[in-house]
Amino acid sequence: MLEIVSQVQSIPLHTRLRWLRWLTPVGVLVFVLLHQAGLHYLVNFLPERWHLETELLVYALTGSLIAWVVLNRIADTIEARTLAEARLRSAYSTLETRHQKLLLLQNYGRKITAAESEQAVFALAAQAPLQLTEAKGTTVIMFDDISEQLKLEMAWGLSDDYLRALRSMIDAGIPAAHCRMCSELKTQASSDCPLFTGLLHEARAEGISSLICLPVQLEQERGGVISVYYPSPAGPTEDQVRLLNILGATTGAMLASLRWRTRQAHLDYPIDRLNTSNTMSGSAFGDFARQIMKLTLEGWEACAGGVFLLDAATGTWSCATSQNLGDDFTDPRFDLALDLVRQSQASSHPVIIPELSSGRSPAGWQSVLASPLMAEGRLLGALFLAAERRRAFNSRHFEFLNTMSHQIALGLWNMQLYEQIDQTAVIRERTRLSREIHDGLAQSLAFMALQTETLEKLVIAGKTDEAVRELLAMRHSIRSAYTESREAIEGLRLDLEKQDDFPIRLRELVTQFSLRTGIQTQVIVAPENLLVDPAAGLQLLRITQEALSNVRKHAQASRVEICLRIQEQELEMSIVDDGQGFPVSAQADPALLHFGLTTMRERAHSLGGALTVATGPRQGTRINVALPYLPS
Repeated sequence: MLEIVSQVQSIPLHTRLRWLRWLTPVGVLVFVLLHQAGLHYLVNFLPERWHLETELLVYALTGSLIAWVVLNRIADTIEARTLAEARLRSAYSTLETRHQKLLLLQNYGRKITAAESEQAVFALAAQAPLQLTEAKGTTVIMFDDISEQLKLEMAWGLSDDYLRALRSMIDAGIPAAHCRMCSELKTQASSDCPLFTGLLHEARAEGISSLICLPVQLEQERGGVISVYYPSPAGPTEDQVRLLNILGATTGAMLASLRWRTRQAHLDYPIDRLNTSNTMSGSAFGDFARQIMKLTLEGWEACAGGVFLLDAATGTWSCATSQNLGDDFTDPRFDLALDLVRQSQASSHPVIIPELSSGRSPAGWQSVLASPLMAEGRLLGALFLAAERRRAFNSRHFEFLNTMSHQIALGLWNMQLYEQIDQTAVIRERTRLSREIHDGLAQSLAFMALQTETLEKLVIAGKTDEAVRELLAMRHSIRSAYTESREAIEGLRLDLEKQDDFPIRLRELVTQFSLRTGIQTQVIVAPENLLVDPAAGLQLLRITQEALSNVRKHAQASRVEICLRIQEQELEMSIVDDGQGFPVSAQADPALLHFGLTTMRERAHSLGGALTVATGPRQGTRINVALPYLPS
């Protein structure tokens, strides 16, 4: 019997209801026939005077029983149907929530893909988890390829106290290997996770119980993590984890794309021609080329070789360094080397001759090769090698030779780029200045030109009141243009000569800003007699100028505080305003996300330091610059 009941219960509800609709009339008819037959059989044994009372008693008992059974069945059916409707509503609500989250994630993905700077990507990646899940805060932490330490790039939603403690711990040094190889990406605040070590008290005060790290993959390896903090120990749900993983993957892909585009941008700068006399005279480039030649000859057991450079502008070749190729360019050995170098240039692939014919074999060479040196898609030169044994170079070496040549080319490319640093810095400053003039002064002048045309029409039409209002608007535009031009002029005049000039110039810059804008400012320098290297001080002044310009243009702040202090052999400068903070990216143009932060970050990095931004809607903005500091 139990098996029958179990089998019936396993049948879907809609099927059971359909069966009930057809079986109920038949069951009622059968029941009535059996009931009447049983009642007739029963009254035959009773006296006739009891027949009526017996029939009434039986009908009362069976009617109540039938009503109870029927009502129970109806109640069960209604309950099952109500439960099914509730489940359907719940499933629909869950589906609708997921749909909204997916649309939001798609929106963030589109904005991340359209971002034009790493800073914009960091900002988007930091704020997205707070809208996709019930996160408390977010940090974007990248791995420094040089120091192999963690770098705090962006924070969102965390308090200044927690951020200061976290940054202090990261600055103390956390090996990137801890996070690069970590498999436990979801952990509790009480765990031994490096991002929580020593911060349990601050985490509790912040209301943080757990975190999940989203790996950011760069070039097939983990290059950083997006750490998302949660108030509950359970952290995000499985569905939320899937959304966050998509966000992490999108962030990594976009960062890799941006870095690739940055490398490509370097190709727009011409390579300075390297002449043989300079490279042979003991310059850094010549030393590097000679080291390449020495190691390559030893590794391949070659007897002769040379590193040739190509001048892309003129198409001419020069020899950076050589060994056993003769004393002048007329030597048959040099002539053979140059011939193979040109062949490798034409094919863009290594040219290998495993066995030289007797007619082409100068100085006993038996095997030769020439491999193009290409970096970032550009041919820089070629490597030539010769050996006195047969098949010293053959087709089996092709792939290895390609890899080795690429490594040498990257080294040569970097050496050439070092010579362009000063020129690139000048170009960047000119680009920054032209952008500021275009976006500020030029736009204001164009707007005033339109206003003068409007004013002329109003005066001709005799609309005096409207003309006065237009004049007032023009006065405001003129003042704005004057402010823009003064900021640009002051930026060009910024200069420091002595180590004790920086605090003085910083206060002068901030005072002028306060007078022009009416925004209350405060400068705190500890100690008062702080000494700063003029080169570092100039960059810090330019960072401050850019930050104050952003406050004036975007923050809608009433107060700015700039604090400069020394902490554990580190110079730290913070610029804090009480403005509206960064906009929510889902509602803002991605172009508004960086506000010149990319330029400020580059300036900090040029000094061997780091720049961190902490902000949020209506939370103000805190820009923190930390530099190594060695007292004079």
